[in-house]
Amino acid sequence: MALPTLWLLTSSKAGDNAQARHLATALALPYREVKLAMKPRFVVGKPKVAPSLDHVDLSRSDRLDPPWPDLVIAIGRRLSNVALWIRAQSRARTCTVLMGVPKGEADSFDLAVVPLSHRATGPRVIEIGLPLMGIPAQQLAQAREAWRETFARLPRPLTALLIGGSTAARRLDPATMRILLREARSILARDGGSLAAVTSPRTPPDAEAILSEGLPKGALFFPWRPNAPNPYVGLLALADRCIVTGDSLSMIVEAARAGQPLAIAPVYAASRAALWLLEASRLAPRAFDVRRRDRRTRLLRRLAAIGTSGGPRDTARLHEYLYEHGWAVPLGQPFPMPSAPPPDDSAAVAARIRQLLGLTA
Repeated sequence: MALPTLWLLTSSKAGDNAQARHLATALALPYREVKLAMKPRFVVGKPKVAPSLDHVDLSRSDRLDPPWPDLVIAIGRRLSNVALWIRAQSRARTCTVLMGVPKGEADSFDLAVVPLSHRATGPRVIEIGLPLMGIPAQQLAQAREAWRETFARLPRPLTALLIGGSTAARRLDPATMRILLREARSILARDGGSLAAVTSPRTPPDAEAILSEGLPKGALFFPWRPNAPNPYVGLLALADRCIVTGDSLSMIVEAARAGQPLAIAPVYAASRAALWLLEASRLAPRAFDVRRRDRRTRLLRRLAAIGTSGGPRDTARLHEYLYEHGWAVPLGQPFPMPSAPPPDDSAAVAARIRQLLGLTA
C-alpha cells in the first residue's frame, strides 16, 4: 500500500514554518514543502477567507499542480486559503489540516490544531497545550559549541534577555522597555552574574534604542539584523535563565522547551480597541463549532470570515498555563527551579491525523 502524499505549505514566517515542519516530522511521512510568497499588499494585510490564490504571488512561489496530495498542512490565514483552494481542486479528496483557529469556513477543514493561545471548540478541533514548536536537540548542541567562547568569559548566572516586538494587539513601547530594563537591573543587583540581550525582526526601533542605551555595564547586546550572526539559539543552550517579552509565543515556547528557567515580561494592550479584541476573543470559540447553527453563531462565523472576529491570540492564557505548571513566572518573581520541559503534543496530533488518513499503525 502506497503511503499518503503530503504537502506542507510554508511562507516567509519562520515561526509558523517551524510549527508545520515539527508536525510533519511527527507524522513520519515523506512530504513536499511548498513555499509560497504573498503579493505585497498581503504580506501584512490579510485576505478574505476563501478557497483562493488571489493573494499569492505565483511568479515567486512553488508550482501548485496536480496530482493533488492526500493531505495538506497549513498555518495562518494566507496559507489556509491555499489549502482550501487545493481541496477544491481535488474535489474534496484532499484532507486539510489547519494549525490554528479557522477564521470562517470552519467545516471545510478536516482538523484544526488549536493551542491554548487560541480558543476554539468542536468535533474537528484538537486542543493542545503549547504550540508545536521547539529547537531540535542537534541544533541546540551546534549552537552551544558555536557560541561557547563568546559567553564563557561572562560571570554566572548568565541571564538571557529575549526581545520580541509589537503585535496587532500589544505594543512593545518605550515605557514597557524601561520597566523591563529596571527589572533586569534589579535581578543583576540581587543575584549577580551577567546579561546578554537579543532582539528580533519585530522589535521596534525606539524599543531597540532604549534597550541599547539602558543595558547595564558589561552586558552583551545583539540587535537582530538580516544575515548577521545572532546567538538566540546559543543563549537557549548556554544561558542559566531567560527573560522573554510576553508577546513572543515562539520565544517563550522555545525557551521553555529548552528547559530554561523562564520569566515572562508583560507587554500590554496597544489600545482600548485592542483590549476589546482580546476580550472578544474569549467569546469566539462558538463561531468555529460546526455543530452550532443558531443565529448568533452564524453572525460570529460571518465576522470571522472577514477577519473581524476570532480576535488576536490570547497570550495571557498561555502565560497562565506555564505559571500554573511551574515552567515560568511573571517577571519580578524568583525564577522557577529547573524542571522537565513542557510536554510536546505532536505525537497525539500526528496520531489523530493518521487516523483521518486511515493509517491505524
